[in-house]
Amino acid sequence: MRKIAAAITGLTMAGFMPGLAAPALASNADIPAIAPPYSVDTSMGTIPAVIPGDHIAVACAALDSSKMGNDVRVVLRFAPEAGEPAAGFEAVIPTDEERMHGSIRFRVPKMQSLVNRTMRLKVYVLGNQGAQTCDGGLVKIV
Repeated sequence: MRKIAAAITGLTMAGFMPGLAAPALASNADIPAIAPPYSVDTSMGTIPAVIPGDHIAVACAALDSSKMGNDVRVVLRFAPEAGEPAAGFEAVIPTDEERMHGSIRFRVPKMQSLVNRTMRLKVYVLGNQGAQTCDGGLVKIV
């Protein structure tokens, strides 16, 4: 199983301390409880919460072994918990991406239809060796 890590940097941290990120974590189960609004308790357990405009960095083995010319896509797919209404579309592809060795950093889209939604984060790496994916786990956009 590929190990991934997601680090969440709040807007204030991104504005005043660029490059500062939370420690890498292996899965959502390893994410420590953080004072709101950066984690929330849901019917799916405690998951990290982000605000539209926040930056998220995802690291995975597929990015470590890929060449810089490979096509990398981040996809936020709805993973609704009980009570979340349908949005009218299934997924969002963030466009504000910065690729670094072994990780990709992107901005959570500022879309009203994403607020108060649970999303599954996936990274797709398409290259000479075929397609590889990394599962970034769940995030709650608040």
